[in-house]
Amino acid sequence: MAALVVEEETVESEADSGKKDIIKLFKCIDILLVLPKKLELKFKRDMVNFEKELNVSYVCSFEKLSKEEGFIEGEQKGIKKGESSMLIFQLKNKFKRIPKKYIQRVQKANPDILMVWAKRILTADTLKGIFEV
Repeated sequence: MAALVVEEETVESEADSGKKDIIKLFKCIDILLVLPKKLELKFKRDMVNFEKELNVSYVCSFEKLSKEEGFIEGEQKGIKKGESSMLIFQLKNKFKRIPKKYIQRVQKANPDILMVWAKRILTADTLKGIFEV
């Protein structure tokens, strides 16, 4: 029975070997060749069509991981920007004029510090009471 399974796997991989060889070739070309922008766009469109025809994906696992990491990083930056914007909005509403040095500190601060300042704004009477405790 084990020999039969090995033979079936061999037959399946022979049928897929052409597709795999083509994908390997495209990956090699992608690494070695830097195309002009117009040709790069055409190549990408052709690759999308090729992937659809063969029902395969050209994207490598490390490319998928890079995209996911990029998405997570972008999401974190967006959250931080939103938190910074909200704190600046609250500061302006409470104290009217905010010196540039405080706005810059808020924009550069990490999320944990932003949360500390956001909590302090609820009870502080001065900007120093928020930033310099």
